[in-house]
Amino acid sequence: MNQTEAPRLKIFFIVEPGPLEVQAHLLIASLRLNCRDDFTLQAFCRAERISGLQAETRQFLEDNAVSLSPVVNDFPDGYPAGNKLLAAAAVTGADWFLFLDTDMVMLRPASIMDEAVAGRVAMCLDTINAWTDQADQWRLLFNTFDLPVPEEIVHYPHGNTGPPIFNAGLLLFPAPGEDGVHFGQQWLQNARTLDAIPTLTKKRPWLDTISLLPTLNQRAAWGPLRLPRTWNNTSSLATEDAIILHYHGLRQLKQYGWLERADAVLQAAASPHDSVFGLAWHYSRTLGVAGDVFRRAMRHGLQTQSAPV
Repeated sequence: MNQTEAPRLKIFFIVEPGPLEVQAHLLIASLRLNCRDDFTLQAFCRAERISGLQAETRQFLEDNAVSLSPVVNDFPDGYPAGNKLLAAAAVTGADWFLFLDTDMVMLRPASIMDEAVAGRVAMCLDTINAWTDQADQWRLLFNTFDLPVPEEIVHYPHGNTGPPIFNAGLLLFPAPGEDGVHFGQQWLQNARTLDAIPTLTKKRPWLDTISLLPTLNQRAAWGPLRLPRTWNNTSSLATEDAIILHYHGLRQLKQYGWLERADAVLQAAASPHDSVFGLAWHYSRTLGVAGDVFRRAMRHGLQTQSAPV
């Protein structure tokens, strides 16, 4: 690939004033340390909140060559995961796009492009069917797009069953092919369609996840490709070979024994902080970031440590 071509991979995520600033710092540091692909980084933030980002966050984005772009969340209730849908629809300028939830950390060196298959969308099965076990709701979801409900039934690690549900926290998709259809734009369009159906229940917070399912089936070329769970596993189920840990709040790093691994990432990366606690303390106490950056961490002892000297 010559220098005039689009970057091979663009990794994008959401950042907003508050706890996501801490999570974004950890995510960026881990990607710069461990991602073995040729990639660029792009952060998206709700337009009305960009001015609230800490100057320190902006500097860290700049230092790590992360472009910052606004999105306008026009979902009626400001649906937070709508930011993800809007970002996926807006992202351009690469051959491949990798969306990551901000509450993720890349723990060891790996290449996501080593997993990629031309034209296919790649992600991991979820660990639970958290949406519904009602057959009529599944039919409504897929029949809205003139699609059949998948016959496959998955036995999820958390013990329940259901049709295949993919976790929308990590999503690798290709740039538009010859038909010009942008996967992220199709995903957003389908989400809006489903959001307008009053008889489709439990759309919050699952709209991003459930709209993903029919989108994947609208074009056979999209697959999807099922990645090994090591690429996206929740902290309570992840094993030592985890590549990307989906920790769902800093408290779980302490609760499930991942804190030392996350600290090691910061220590090896180009970060001014050498521990998750030091990073979080700095944002919450020194910079006065609003919100619980620990996500109820006191229940698990993370905030009981002494402040760094």
